[in-house]
Amino acid sequence: MRYLFIDAHNVIFSCPDLKALLLCNQDAAREALAERVLPIHDAERFRVVLVLDSRQSAAAVMRTQGSSNLEYVYAPADLSADGAIEKMLARLQQPEQAIVVSHDRWVRESTLVQGAQAMRPAELFDWADRCQQRLQQSAHRERKSNDSKFKNGLNFDGWQG
Repeated sequence: MRYLFIDAHNVIFSCPDLKALLLCNQDAAREALAERVLPIHDAERFRVVLVLDSRQSAAAVMRTQGSSNLEYVYAPADLSADGAIEKMLARLQQPEQAIVVSHDRWVRESTLVQGAQAMRPAELFDWADRCQQRLQQSAHRERKSNDSKFKNGLNFDGWQG
């Protein structure tokens, strides 16, 4: 399984529109980030994990309704999101199958040391946009193919309703 770990608040603060949204509504900013990166899951089959700081005493994992491939991981209060990412990477049997996204240089360097790939937020958004375009093109091709195969099999000749 391939993983995409996103240092969520760090990425949100690096993006002006998400940062503005965060200042008004934290949940909306997190949801907007999730929506922007979901095409990566759909096109590339990555399990997407948004990692967040919290004030809770224990870590918490929340999945979006109907999907086990997008998770919110809330780090415990005594461990930052950065530390939670580091611990999750350490538990992977194949860290080379993981990508960590953060604007924080320390997080990216720690990621590389553990054998995973590191990415900046701008690269994440470019990748997500390319995936979205691929998905739209694929849907368009599928629609055209379905349209060309569609035939009305009902005989309405001489039918009066």
